[in-house]
Amino acid sequence: MVHELFGVRIDDIPEQDFNSLLKTWLHGGQGRIITTPNAEILVQAQRDPTFRSLLGDGDLSLPDGVSLQYAVAALSSHRLHHRRTGVDTLNLLCQLSAQAHKRVLLL
Repeated sequence: MVHELFGVRIDDIPEQDFNSLLKTWLHGGQGRIITTPNAEILVQAQRDPTFRSLLGDGDLSLPDGVSLQYAVAALSSHRLHHRRTGVDTLNLLCQLSAQAHKRVLLL
């Protein structure tokens, strides 16, 4: 499911689908952009249209922060079921990359 908060897309992906997507991307020949917005990033995106646009250009926008769960519940009739912190995502990505003998570029 996809949510939107203050003009920023938030992807709500179950763990199994998320792991499969990362593995598929690792074996593809294309670089990917994963963003991990939290409350502070949403505030900055609301103030800065260029920043908001850059966030929107990413391939995946993962909710990093429990505050986004509260925001989705308060501002819509939906719930954010799958929160992923940037640290946990990076750790998983590095593990999957090592298993696949792939490199990770941090920018």
